[in-house]
Amino acid sequence: QFAILLDTLDDVAEAETVARRVLRSLTPPVRVAEQDLAVTASLGISLFPDGGDAADELLRSADRAMYRAKRAGRNTYSLTPPARDSQAPRDSFGPVSSLRRTSS
Repeated sequence: QFAILLDTLDDVAEAETVARRVLRSLTPPVRVAEQDLAVTASLGISLFPDGGDAADELLRSADRAMYRAKRAGRNTYSLTPPARDSQAPRDSFGPVSSLRRTSS
């Protein structure tokens, strides 16, 4: 796992644009030992202040969002809901976008 920290985003749409670009950059297969391997990613997005007031809260929120993306089928991203994860209704946890679905 790794984190991408961006401090110049103006809104959620910009975060989604970055997520789509990261997923798109992983689309081409990676050649390892003369085999082409498909690489996928599950991204969790957490924005200040909705995802938390401190760095550790933001990372925990992003981690929960990442696991929602994994459960949704991987190679997608999920946003931390505007209400904190533990307080938001379960229905609002769906993935926001899937690269494989949008690139077809």
